Amino acid sequence: FPSHDKVPQISVAPKFKTIEFKTWLLDFVKKNNIHIVIPNMDAATVDLAELKLDFEAMNIYAVVSSEMICKIMEDKILSDEWFKSNQIPTPNNDRYPIIIKHKFGFGGKNQYLAKDESSKNVFLKDKSASDYIMQNYVCGKEYTVDAYVDRLGGIVGLVPRQRLKIIDGEVNESLTVRHTTIESITKNLLS
Repeated sequence: FPSHDKVPQISVAPKFKTIEFKTWLLDFVKKNNIHIVIPNMDAATVDLAELKLDFEAMNIYAVVSSEMICKIMEDKILSDEWFKSNQIPTPNNDRYPIIIKHKFGFGGKNQYLAKDESSKNVFLKDKSASDYIMQNYVCGKEYTVDAYVDRLGGIVGLVPRQRLKIIDGEVNESLTVRHTTIESITKNLLS
């Protein structure tokens, strides 16, 4: 955050999803006269959504969706169900290879590519299958879309980016592109 002397500062916070984090964040924004809070990862959106009313009472704008939507989007199984119920395409689970991902996984962690039923069973042997989503492995170009929706639900902007270099599941290099299909799907999703 910018300090009074214009030198950016970094503060170390408690872990997300703890009472300590929520208490720390409320205190931090108040002490530092912060007026807007923007999360940049799924776990942060959930915590921020839970604090949204507290922030509003302090006249601080939390740039975050509803608590329900944040919790659905954090859980890969719930988000897949939500997408399907809203006619938004997601990979099926009807052929191998399949990608197996922990429902709360991030950064490419806890993923496994199963080439057949046997390799799937070996991976899940000591795990609860209900904690994992299994989808057809899709090969091709991968995209991320950055988007911003205003308080009234209007799309302010959206920027598709082709993911060029990924390290530990996180985009390290990308290329901004115009992609009408992705833009159309994103507009539908954001509506």
